[in-house]
Amino acid sequence: MISLEKYSISERVQILAERFHITQNVVHKVINAYLSYCKEVLINGRQLEYFGLVSLIPDKVNDTFITTLAYDCSIIAEDIKLPQYTVYTIVNEYLQSLREDVLEGRDAEIRGLVVLKPIYNEDNVVIGVHANTSTMLKQYIEENETEITSVRAHTHKFLKNDIKRVQNAKN
Repeated sequence: MISLEKYSISERVQILAERFHITQNVVHKVINAYLSYCKEVLINGRQLEYFGLVSLIPDKVNDTFITTLAYDCSIIAEDIKLPQYTVYTIVNEYLQSLREDVLEGRDAEIRGLVVLKPIYNEDNVVIGVHANTSTMLKQYIEENETEITSVRAHTHKFLKNDIKRVQNAKN
């Protein structure tokens, strides 16, 4: 099996800060605010869609309304007093970097929410991905008074299709 270490959150922050010529503090603030927002969405009984990556579905869905990334980022931007475009760009690039990691065969983690582990065939080619909710999310649910007792993670169909496309390109 291929041994590729996943990037830490600090490495991702540094890469994004350099790419967009902003401070690491701003990138870290945005990502932390986004992850906190996502946890709140889940414990309030709403599904989260990380388009092209994974869906997180609470065991008791109280609201079937699924928001877009742009909408979520507008709420976060208002809360942390940063431009909406800046927040959207950072979060979108963060999520895209996780997607790229999976396609390249590295584990990826939306910190505190979900872990994505590539599945390999006997030739060390990625043939699938397994998504698991993180233990931090499970603890967060237990610590908060909520009707939610668990969250399921489902790999997005587009990610599965892209893995097949990459696999076919290597053959």
